Amino acid sequence: MNQVPEARNERGIALLTVLLVGFALSAIAMASTMWILNAQLVQKSGERAAVLNDVAVAALEEGRGRISATPALYPATAFDTLDDGVTVQDANGATIPGVRRWVYAGPDGVTSGQYGVFGSLISVVRDTFQNQVVRRLQVNQESFAKYAYFTTIEGNIVFANNDQIRGPVHSNDEIEIYNTGATFYSTVTTAASTIAGEGYGTFNGGPPRKRVPAIPLPTTAAFSALETRATNGGFNIAGNVNGASPGEASIRLDFVAIDLNADDDSTDPGEGFVRIYQDNARPWYVTSQLSGVAGNDIRQSPNCGVPIRNNGGANEIVIGNPGVGATDIRFRTAADTLASGGALSDATNMLTTGLAKWFCYLGGDPRLDQSKWGVTGNLAAAYDTAAWNANVGAWTAGGDPGWRPRPVGMGAPDSNAVWNARPDKDYLWPIGREWNWGWEGVIYVNGRVAISGVLNGRVTLASPENIIIADDIRTAIDPGVDCGNILGLFSGDSIIVSD
Repeated sequence: MNQVPEARNERGIALLTVLLVGFALSAIAMASTMWILNAQLVQKSGERAAVLNDVAVAALEEGRGRISATPALYPATAFDTLDDGVTVQDANGATIPGVRRWVYAGPDGVTSGQYGVFGSLISVVRDTFQNQVVRRLQVNQESFAKYAYFTTIEGNIVFANNDQIRGPVHSNDEIEIYNTGATFYSTVTTAASTIAGEGYGTFNGGPPRKRVPAIPLPTTAAFSALETRATNGGFNIAGNVNGASPGEASIRLDFVAIDLNADDDSTDPGEGFVRIYQDNARPWYVTSQLSGVAGNDIRQSPNCGVPIRNNGGANEIVIGNPGVGATDIRFRTAADTLASGGALSDATNMLTTGLAKWFCYLGGDPRLDQSKWGVTGNLAAAYDTAAWNANVGAWTAGGDPGWRPRPVGMGAPDSNAVWNARPDKDYLWPIGREWNWGWEGVIYVNGRVAISGVLNGRVTLASPENIIIADDIRTAIDPGVDCGNILGLFSGDSIIVSD
């Protein structure tokens, strides 16, 4: 017999299904909402971070502009604060709510300056939600050493006779070129509105730019930093302003390049030196001037005279070239009294005639020595130490008057044979780190200073007084080939070129 199934009440199951489906739909809706909200938060956070980053980068650029326009804001040591929690404006000048910035500037790395002046700008930006961005920018100070030629006042200076200038040229004054022409291989800029004789110039570095902003020279406040660097290298030299004219100085720096490794040149690192001559009582003698000479007569000057060759002692003759092979050469001035009256007569005649072949040298030059010179072809014999030491202006210890010995503790190539053969070895000061480990590239003279010789090195000479170019200055390395040798002259008064 068949049984009829009992009917069940399934309304509860339907309710449960509805609830489960509702929960699922609610979860999907909530997830979607959270996804959207999170995306919005991420977007806002990204926008906020972008704002903070833009503010930090802009702060660096603004800081760089400020220290460029006002160099005094850049500290010599440590870091200074340029902005201290200031509010920030957008491009429209409106304040960005809740954002503040801090900006710091200062030197870093090697701060002595001999490799350049480098530093950092650091900006820190924060908002009210404690979001923070820190950005850093390295900066360097441009050096006047990049210019092959720089003047603030041109005066009577002209480019002529096909001058070759291989490097940037700038003047705050009007540049003048003569009709004999000049070639410029790099940029030429001037603050003036014109260049006199511009058509006579050849500008391989592009057309010259006029009316550019004037570039101010460093202020004398920079002397303190240069003096410190010179002191570190043993080159802080006490001087004075003795002299009857601006072109006289009681101190002369004579640059010397020496072929220490016998490779037939004196251009290698460590082959650059300087010797220092001082005569406080006769600054006119140091620079070969006439203010201390009777009647201002060059024929009476102790800087001038004629070389005489002694043939056996009894027959002295005047020669016009001291390089002529001879075993005994003497240098005589008009005031000298010689054993041979004939030689004195010949010397006097050469000093007083229009065809005179006499020679003039700067004070302290060994060629002014009135004693035996020796054989010119042999280094050891060419310099007679005892004879030089017997003469004012020779290698006399103690300096004034004479050559100043190298300071105790300053290095030298003492194991080098060429070095040890030189009688002036104790008076040669190295201008490089190969022998002078404290060298920082600066020579500081607190007074007038004259310069001469052949430079092998990179040197800044600073003086608050006049710097006198007393004789030709050459570099051991041809500047047209390499810029390995650089001489920067920084005077608080004038740079004078003797004629």
